[in-house]
Amino acid sequence: MINTISNNQNFTLGSDLRFPDNSLQFFVDIKDVSEDLQEKINTAIAEDKQYYTYYISKVGTSEWSEEGINIISTSLNVLINEDKQLTCAINVSYEDKVNPVLWSDICIPVDPTTHEVELKQLMLAAIISRFF
Repeated sequence: MINTISNNQNFTLGSDLRFPDNSLQFFVDIKDVSEDLQEKINTAIAEDKQYYTYYISKVGTSEWSEEGINIISTSLNVLINEDKQLTCAINVSYEDKVNPVLWSDICIPVDPTTHEVELKQLMLAAIISRFF
């Protein structure tokens, strides 16, 4: 607890520190994925493209090309809730190779339990490095 802060302004701080949200969230770039996970990503993208195709057919815009897609980014989204539990998902943003106006994102939930300590340490190190 900080009792006083000077510079011609004195006040006493309490010990209840609050955040605007009761959670912390960060994203970590993913450089490589296993074959099994890549198959899940490919399946999720195929399903998402079907939904997107249905949606764009209703508004009369372009369709996905046969040329495939470009992966724009792949990251791990880590959310630490106020109960100190981690929620993780892999986020993939992609676009059509021919018509990059067609793009979308998918989110695949993943189980963080085997890497919970490392992810929390990564978050703390990033906060300290970035803000202190």
